[in-house]
Amino acid sequence: MTGGSTNNRIVANNVWAGQIYLADKLVGTNYIYHNNFWNFKLNHTATDNSANVWSSGMQGNYWADYYGQDANHDGVGDTPYIIDKTNTDNYPLMALVNIAAEPLP
Repeated sequence: MTGGSTNNRIVANNVWAGQIYLADKLVGTNYIYHNNFWNFKLNHTATDNSANVWSSGMQGNYWADYYGQDANHDGVGDTPYIIDKTNTDNYPLMALVNIAAEPLP
């Protein structure tokens, strides 16, 4: 995902990637939430050009390599998922997003 636009909503996706950058050239602020992110290695979402919003306000994304805890069992991890120096998913999900049931923005 690259581009020179801003204010995009990237919602309800299953994203599989290897050793590549997911959002290498996104510019501005984009809203990326309720996605399932799988099989990332190295700099999986380096986004030096932007500070994206990685949640809908209360829920973020499922990250296959997130190993945080959910003490209150609300389905959201207790610690943020650090993406890179300017991007953090503050509400990482503990279970997969049901993409088929997800309402699109």
